[in-house]
Amino acid sequence: MTVRDYYTAHFDELAPAKQFHFATRIKNWFQTNEFDSFIAANEPDHNLTPILSNDDYSRVNFYEVRKPFFEKYQGLYALEATLCRVLHLLSEYNVDLRNDFLNLYGGKEKLYALCDALRADNEAFFTLTTFPVNVLALTEELFPRGIDIYSEMLEKALANEQGIMSIYLFTHIMLCESLFYRKKDLAHRELYLRALEYCDGVIAKNYADISLDMKFEFLVCANMVDYEAKTTDQIRTEADANKNNYIMDPRKPERLNTFDGSEHRNVLYIMSGLDVK
Repeated sequence: MTVRDYYTAHFDELAPAKQFHFATRIKNWFQTNEFDSFIAANEPDHNLTPILSNDDYSRVNFYEVRKPFFEKYQGLYALEATLCRVLHLLSEYNVDLRNDFLNLYGGKEKLYALCDALRADNEAFFTLTTFPVNVLALTEELFPRGIDIYSEMLEKALANEQGIMSIYLFTHIMLCESLFYRKKDLAHRELYLRALEYCDGVIAKNYADISLDMKFEFLVCANMVDYEAKTTDQIRTEADANKNNYIMDPRKPERLNTFDGSEHRNVLYIMSGLDVK
């Protein structure tokens, strides 16, 4: 039985948020309709106010290092979550809440001003990683002003190598351009190939320190642009050694190695191409 088969057979045992994540990722990556009825019946709330009001970033990874920048850009955590909800409702349900968002947030010019500040603040960009990446990319996707934000972020990240943190940056830039794995015809293939080659080297040099979640996401991104990762066999061997119906990671605490707690890792494993009988 594949991990995909196991998660599908035990889908009802996942928490609702994990069910939704699993169902939408499988639908969009594999272009399958097996979860269409579930997705249709679980359309997210259209009320953006609670999301935009919740700026509690206390549980983010690398909290102590990132805290000064979340304080500098107050509301960034909430903004990122809200833009994700707006994009998701638009792309998955054809529900357009862009005007609702702008009315709540304070208009396009306020949003653009924040984005321009983030674009100019390399220290914040490389410390907060996924948060500025998502805000910059989703702003351009939802409220375009003709900036090639993906090229800009990629060039900046390629010119400022950050080791393991670069993997977060590059994979999330790809995640955004693919509209969270909805499309695979990315416009910046040559830049992505350079980025993935760099990530491949970082993984090889720091293998024991990098989680399986990151390794699987790297392989998913490699699949999007047909990059042949040199670390694929090593990652496959590690995954096989930690598989018991689903993939666990000994680096992670017990709560992230339960069936529910490891859903994020396992859906990436399924998408990576390693999940074969």
